[in-house]
Amino acid sequence: MTKRTPKQSPPIKEASKGHSVSVEPVTRSDQQQVVIYRDFPNAKAVFVAGSFNGWKPAAAQLQDRWCNIWCVSLMLKPGQYEYRFLVDGEWADDPASHNNVPNPFGGYNSVLLVDSPVKKSETTKIADATSRKISRETTGHAG
Repeated sequence: MTKRTPKQSPPIKEASKGHSVSVEPVTRSDQQQVVIYRDFPNAKAVFVAGSFNGWKPAAAQLQDRWCNIWCVSLMLKPGQYEYRFLVDGEWADDPASHNNVPNPFGGYNSVLLVDSPVKKSETTKIADATSRKISRETTGHAG
């Protein structure tokens, strides 16, 4: 019988004032996990809709995780996605977004860029090369 370890939640990176989008190295084939969290004080229901889910808010409901900090985890392929929030039935801009494009309704959509994930073998090669360089610098030996 194989012992399973509990799945850990990915770390969330802070951008500004508790608002962030975190792209994590958790992958499924060509997709990676994207965690979106925002502070919407006094909100009762928060959704995110965008080009990644056919602009269907019900496909991505955020959960109130920490005193009005709303969070959702999505699996997305690398690419550029436009999105908006739906807060208590009203469309809302992303207060943390610095990348926006005009939409056909006179407002703005936020833009999320998801890069290709770094393969584990590439990460290992970088770590090994860095380790060898540090070793040479601290010992004075070429290794």
